[in-house]
Amino acid sequence: MSILNNLKVGTKLLCLMLIPLVTLIIFSLVLISERYKIVQESLLLKHGVTLATKISLVIHELQKERGTSAGFLGSKGKDFGEALQKQRKLSDEKIKELHDFLQSFDLHSYPQNTQNSLKTSLSQISKINEIRQGVDSLNVKVGDILSYYTGTIALNIQSIVEIINISTNDQITRRLVAYVNFLNAKENAGQERAVLSNTFGADKFANGIYNRFIALMIAQNIFLEDFKRYANPDNYQYYLKITEDKSFSEVERMRKIAMEHFIDGGFGVKATYWFETITQKINL
Repeated sequence: MSILNNLKVGTKLLCLMLIPLVTLIIFSLVLISERYKIVQESLLLKHGVTLATKISLVIHELQKERGTSAGFLGSKGKDFGEALQKQRKLSDEKIKELHDFLQSFDLHSYPQNTQNSLKTSLSQISKINEIRQGVDSLNVKVGDILSYYTGTIALNIQSIVEIINISTNDQITRRLVAYVNFLNAKENAGQERAVLSNTFGADKFANGIYNRFIALMIAQNIFLEDFKRYANPDNYQYYLKITEDKSFSEVERMRKIAMEHFIDGGFGVKATYWFETITQKINL
C-alpha cells in the first residue's frame, strides 16, 4: 500500500488504465483466436464439400455399374453387355477425376479419421478390375457382386460423413445431414436397381434376394423421411416436384409385379426396361 502512496498521480492513473486495457487485449485475442478457428473450419469445409461432390460422382457411376453387372449376370450374358462396357468407362472417368483432384488437395490438413476413411475407400475401389473379370467370365455370384459394390459405396459415403463431422455450425450441419440422408436413400434405390435387374433378367428371385428387395424399399422411405426432417423447405419441395415424373410411378408399378409374383417368378418385365426406368428416376 505504501508503494502506491509513493506513486505520482499520473502513474496511478496509468495503472488504473492498464488494467482494463490488458483485459481488453486478452479478450480481443480470445475473440481473434475463435474467429481464426471459424475461418479455418470454413476453409476446410469448403474444400471438403468440393471433395464430397467428387466422391458422390464416383458413387453415382459405381451404382450404375453395380446394376448393369447384376443384370448381365442375371441374363447369363445375354443382356447388358454393351451397356456394361460403356458404364465401366464412365466409372473409370469419375475415379480418375477424383484421383486428379486429390493431387492438389491438402488431405493432411484434415482430421486423421477423414484421411483414413478416404484411403480405405480408395483402396477398395482399386480392386474393381478383379471384380470385373469375374463378371465377364460369369464366374461370380450376384451376391458377391452386390457385396463388393455396396461395400465400396458405403465406404465412400462414410468418407463424406467424416468430412461433415468437421462442421460445428448447426445450420450447415443440418443441411449436410440432409445431404447424407439423401445419398443413402439414393444408394438404397441403386441397390434395388441392381437386385431387380438381376431378378427380372433371371425371371425369378435368387435365394434371399426377395427379403433384401423389401428391406431396400423400407430403407429408402426411412432415409427420405430423415432427409425431409433436416432439409430446408425449398430443397424438399424440389424433391416433391421431381417425384411427379412418370419414372417414379412406373418403378412403383414394376415393384408391385415383383411382389405379386415373388414365389414363382414369371414377371413379364424386361430387365433392361426396368434398369432404364429406375435409372431415370435415380438420375432425377
